Amino acid sequence: MVMKGKDPINSGDAIDSFRTAGFNVGSAICEIIDNSVEADSTSIEIIVKYLPKKLNQKWPRIEKFVFIDNGHGMNNDILHNCLVLGEGTKKLSSKGIGKFGVGATLAGISQARFLGIYSKIKTGKWLYAQLDLDLLNEGTGILDPVEKQPPDEYTKNLDDQGTIVIWEKVDGGETQKDMEEATNKIGRIYRKFISKKKIEDG
Repeated sequence: MVMKGKDPINSGDAIDSFRTAGFNVGSAICEIIDNSVEADSTSIEIIVKYLPKKLNQKWPRIEKFVFIDNGHGMNNDILHNCLVLGEGTKKLSSKGIGKFGVGATLAGISQARFLGIYSKIKTGKWLYAQLDLDLLNEGTGILDPVEKQPPDEYTKNLDDQGTIVIWEKVDGGETQKDMEEATNKIGRIYRKFISKKKIEDG
């Protein structure tokens, strides 16, 4: 894979300063759901993986998030730009409830140091792009979208389109208890928008 030199922040400021944008785990997840709803998704699945609980811990810590929707997906250009803070996929639009690349990317980096996105439109193949904060600190930009098939476990409920967002290197210390509170919040906010909602503990 070839890493291109596109800067993830238009202003050139250090990306770590954006990690304290005021998101908690619930509001961060809502940013992703906003975009799934905006993409006309009829199914949104959230998978949460936990680290093994230590003896001195009451609740296991979150290790990874996976968000899967069957919305209309993103093409190459949109997928690339969606990880660039300040560009977004609907920069000039005031309609809708989500702007992928603005709130969603900020939300992602507030919770995790690695963001990966698979996306497919009806007439295209699966594409993959990523943002790794540890690589950015070494002077490497966003990975250009490449053709890459997602793991089968994430596509079993998808047909010919969709988007899969992965947050890894979760480092905020959030726990299963925080996720339970977030689940209640999500249920209240999106009960009118989502016809099928599944949140799964891994």
